[in-house]
Amino acid sequence: AAGVFVPVGNLLLLHPYFSDPPVFISVNSPRWSLGCELLFYVLFPFLIRPVRRIAASRLWLWAVVLIGAMVVVAVANYLFVPDSPKSGLLPMAVPQQWFGYIFPVPRMFEFGLGMMLARLVAEGAWPQWLRIWHAGVFAGAGYLLTNYVPSPFNFTLPMIVPIAVLIATVAAADLPGFPGAGYEAALDAFRTAWAAPPPAPPHPPRLAGDPAAPAAARPAAPRPVPDPPPLLRARLRALRGRGPRPA
Repeated sequence: AAGVFVPVGNLLLLHPYFSDPPVFISVNSPRWSLGCELLFYVLFPFLIRPVRRIAASRLWLWAVVLIGAMVVVAVANYLFVPDSPKSGLLPMAVPQQWFGYIFPVPRMFEFGLGMMLARLVAEGAWPQWLRIWHAGVFAGAGYLLTNYVPSPFNFTLPMIVPIAVLIATVAAADLPGFPGAGYEAALDAFRTAWAAPPPAPPHPPRLAGDPAAPAAARPAAPRPVPDPPPLLRARLRALRGRGPRPA
């Protein structure tokens, strides 16, 4: 059965839903992550409205709840998923590898956490004192911690908070009022570059005694300033409060 399903399952990105190793690591083993992403993209239109309705004051609470759900998944994986047979590549059982790492459904909690982080950054609720180097050091510490956390807890839990902090801090650093260059500065640079007139052509050589020698060329008129790209324009409207905002 696995032989029949492998090509079709890989084509449709359904293979990570099956716990049989010849299926979920077939063809191209890292391809399982595309199956997770497909689930996220399919469910996003149904999740965005409820997420937008969450009050800004409760976003941190929801972020903590989602991290807690990841802990519950890891504990359930340890207690209830078979711990054999062992993987030939990883220090854990194959069923636990599949359920805790490859199976797309439990990884929805990570996607939900990313949506909460996006809301926190968009609302200006991310801590302004955090710098990118702070988050980088925190992520490095989390990476080192994975060497000391026993399996099957070491795949996701040690890194989820450090990576979340790093992603949100880098995103927030690009907004006005936060450290780093914002979209306003990017727009100003875009307009300045387009509005600058092109250099004047070099004057032709003036011959001695030639009464018809041309006068100095007048400065060229500046080029019209185009609108910024649509994605940049939409982002600016959202930041200034003129675009759609979460309720």
